[in-house]
Amino acid sequence: MRSIYFLIFSVLFLPVFSWAQPCTTPMSNAAFQQGLARVKTAGSELGMSQSAALLANQCLSSAQVKAIVLLLPSDQSKYDFALMAFSKTVDKVNFYDVYDGFAYFSTVFRLHDATATIGQPTPQPEPTKIDFKQSKMVVESPKKRNWPALGYPSIDNYLGNTGCIEPMPESDFDELTRDLPATVAEDQAQRLCRSLIEKKQCLSTAQIMKLSTLMNQQQNRLNFFKDAINIVYDEDNYARCGDALTLPNLKRDFSMFINGRPSPNEPATPATPACSVSAQEQKEMIDELSKIAFSNTKSTVARQVIASKKCFTTAQIMEVLNLFSFEQDKLNMAKYAYAFCIDKGNYFKINSLFSYSSSKEELTRFVSNAGQ
Repeated sequence: MRSIYFLIFSVLFLPVFSWAQPCTTPMSNAAFQQGLARVKTAGSELGMSQSAALLANQCLSSAQVKAIVLLLPSDQSKYDFALMAFSKTVDKVNFYDVYDGFAYFSTVFRLHDATATIGQPTPQPEPTKIDFKQSKMVVESPKKRNWPALGYPSIDNYLGNTGCIEPMPESDFDELTRDLPATVAEDQAQRLCRSLIEKKQCLSTAQIMKLSTLMNQQQNRLNFFKDAINIVYDEDNYARCGDALTLPNLKRDFSMFINGRPSPNEPATPATPACSVSAQEQKEMIDELSKIAFSNTKSTVARQVIASKKCFTTAQIMEVLNLFSFEQDKLNMAKYAYAFCIDKGNYFKINSLFSYSSSKEELTRFVSNAGQ
């Protein structure tokens, strides 16, 4: 019973104490590792939550908050800790990196909304004005996100080939995307799109096109289209995704992907010669990535470089992965880099870089499914 009171005290009152003095310097690595060890060794979820709550009153970096969140067993305990720790986080601008530690986007949205109001004055509601001449109450419809005008294909009365049973209802799609910021970070947009593919969420061509516009980089849009073809409902409309691509070479690439050959009005692309990344190019890339301190920034830059170079050996990819400290970041990068590996038969060697068997099994499943 005392432990339950302690947890309630931590959840309700520690955030109040933490706002009293702003943080400028995060907890030392030595002290943090000791606290992290206490969380790891706690036997139950309650014990882990209590141990984590003690750390929430310390000054932490976003990376330290994320490390603790990854250890907690449930999304609710992750949410409780992250909310407590937010006000004592030194680099709040990087706090969105903590979102990677959650299993459900709904929890991420709850946390985003909750942290957005911390430290802000509570708005006072205006007095309700009653118009006695108004006979009926007017209820405003929830606002929808404004998408670029691309002429999205409709599935009303669609009778063509279907790739899945039923697409996500438009009301659910609007709810999923409505609360996203006006400008979504590239890696956040990629994570959202990737999660829907991994969950095998059935989507319409129009929904896939809209999601692609969250990404500014055209190559990322093309990669998403190629992956999302396995979850599209209206297969006969899928060629319309090319309207979301503006670069001629990428439009041609997508057309060849859809049809298996160039479009009749477009010239055929010559066969791509064998390519490779030289030792000097690899060294320069590793040197530049090593200078980047924050994991999310390093991940974004690494993805851009890998996508531009395209041809990496397993050994070169392992060098890149070794630059990431957190297991989940390393696993995400290993999945992304697989498509650009020229000796995929050796990719199993990457398993040696992971500490947890679950990470090794997840990468093995990913590689196996990618080869189908």
